[in-house]
Amino acid sequence: MLNNLSLRKKILLLIGGTITVLLIIASTFFVKHIANLSRENIENEAQSYLQTEQLSMQSYFAMYGKMVSTFVNNPHLINFFENWDTRDQALESAPGYN
Repeated sequence: MLNNLSLRKKILLLIGGTITVLLIIASTFFVKHIANLSRENIENEAQSYLQTEQLSMQSYFAMYGKMVSTFVNNPHLINFFENWDTRDQALESAPGYN
């Protein structure tokens, strides 16, 4: 088949084929490179979002813990539960209940 082509057509075919192969290789490389950059950006954004949510949750539980600490360390509640000595007793008859 190549024997029937002129020298000019053979050179054009050789150069065109080489350029085609090089463009395919280059485009494959660039697509992989852009995919890796996109993946890294998405992972960084997800990590940033998770850190933001983590800080939000930590602040919520810290605030909730302070509220629980306030009730647990309340002297009135401590005295009330120390004097609560009968199971299932009515609250009205419990000492310290107002």
